[in-house]
Amino acid sequence: NKKPSTLATDKGRINRHIKPLLGRRRVATLTQADVEQFLHDIASGKTATDVRTGPRGRAIVTGGKGTATRTVGLLGGILSFAVERGIRPDNPVRHARRFKDRQRDRMLSSEEIWRLIRMLSGPEAGNIHPYAIAQIRLLLLTGARKSEILTLRWSNVDFEKRMITLDDSKTGPKKI
Repeated sequence: NKKPSTLATDKGRINRHIKPLLGRRRVATLTQADVEQFLHDIASGKTATDVRTGPRGRAIVTGGKGTATRTVGLLGGILSFAVERGIRPDNPVRHARRFKDRQRDRMLSSEEIWRLIRMLSGPEAGNIHPYAIAQIRLLLLTGARKSEILTLRWSNVDFEKRMITLDDSKTGPKKI
């Protein structure tokens, strides 16, 4: 029950990290030590690459601790499926030591907000598309996620109640 964007991210992690490092290994032979080596290989940039994905697309893969930790999480899900199917007796990811996933909690300071508002209202704004300015203002006023504002439809806006209703957001249905 994953969203298309999550599936695309998972597919990228499988193609860019899991297959290159573990693709020739038999699932039944993987150990906790293999998983930890896999984690460190991704973190150190062993799978780093820069490839064209289409006429205007490009995948720049750098690795890093966050990527490594999230990829090992995906591998754990894959191996849980293997356990359910009887392909292996246990999941070696379960007890593997991972990097702490750094939670980002960055908010603009009051000074940064005022600078942004002044810039969006000043002469510099002449070079910015009016829709982009409106989207940035809506982000500032609502605290919504960028994807929620960029994919917003008029049918989600209730002008009388001054409310946005999102049927499907990252955290489920919500009202802003």
